[in-house]
Amino acid sequence: IGEATAGHAIGELIREFKRRDDVLTLFPDPASHYPTGLLKCIDEELASNTIIIGGCPSCVSESERTFQFHNLEASSHSLAGIYLTGEFTRAIGITQSCHPVSGPLIVTRATGKRIEELRGLPAMEHLFQILQHPQAGLKAPQEFMIGLPVDPAETELETGNYTVRSITDTDPTGGAIFTTEEIMEGRPLSFVARDPE
Repeated sequence: IGEATAGHAIGELIREFKRRDDVLTLFPDPASHYPTGLLKCIDEELASNTIIIGGCPSCVSESERTFQFHNLEASSHSLAGIYLTGEFTRAIGITQSCHPVSGPLIVTRATGKRIEELRGLPAMEHLFQILQHPQAGLKAPQEFMIGLPVDPAETELETGNYTVRSITDTDPTGGAIFTTEEIMEGRPLSFVARDPE
């Protein structure tokens, strides 16, 4: 089932068991459950706020697989999660396996998921400028992703307070890059690179 069917079913389940304190944790396979669409469908079913946390890979190609776990079983193209209610306290943080390799760049021209200009220059020019610095330790544009502050009003990527999105394609002729969600003009972003450490 896709994100629409799963999202509405999860929202209905939460409505049935909703208590004052609750938290929903989700680990979707992004190849079959697009996270933004999944969250939107859950939200459509809920009349009140529910804290939703979790995660999934931000960069998955068609040839790659991710695995979701339930007890001793592992499967792909699935969704794992848990819904907790009762009296409890919670602390939520964000972690990434990436580090910033550019300063903040303001999106000056974009259409949907296509980022055309950053600071008035073609988006790809900024990628190539980073590649020219050996200390970056990067060899190809494919090693980059995009870091977005959680709060669009923020202009810097603060540790534990930004999300990472894949660069899904490039347009060398127009100098544009494509990502997995719509990016509004005026939004800050930074290029980030995977960091095994």
